[in-house]
Amino acid sequence: MLDRLKNVEPGMPYIDLPLQTIEGKETSLSTYIDKGKYILLDFWASWCPPCRRQTPYLKQLFERYDKRQFSIVGISFDTNREEWKEYIQKNQIKWTQLIDQKGWESTAILTYAIQGIPHLILLGPDGKIIANNPSEKQLSNILSNQLKQ
Repeated sequence: MLDRLKNVEPGMPYIDLPLQTIEGKETSLSTYIDKGKYILLDFWASWCPPCRRQTPYLKQLFERYDKRQFSIVGISFDTNREEWKEYIQKNQIKWTQLIDQKGWESTAILTYAIQGIPHLILLGPDGKIIANNPSEKQLSNILSNQLKQ
């Protein structure tokens, strides 16, 4: 676990993951990482109460910042694809959503040393980690400093 923690320290490059789209197609995280853009990776699940509470905050961030400079990529650990899709639709989540249906056995959990969800990782325009699991206040401060609005 300690080795994996080193991989997610600020300054380290993001690590690609095999995932699926909402349509069920095989893809990888790298397809959704735009160089030159700040990307917030949101590791979550629709059954997770803290993740549900965080949805309005993420919606606010997504609407606040210019899409040419900032985006969010949701990575779900749901094992029930239909419940996941229903939550996204019902809550009108507009950012990219990907899934690893292996739940806690997923590659992402091990790769990113995730011990609980929600778990956020902010990537800079160079694809390197700026913040690993920042609080909402820390994340808001970083984004407002980096993306002057």
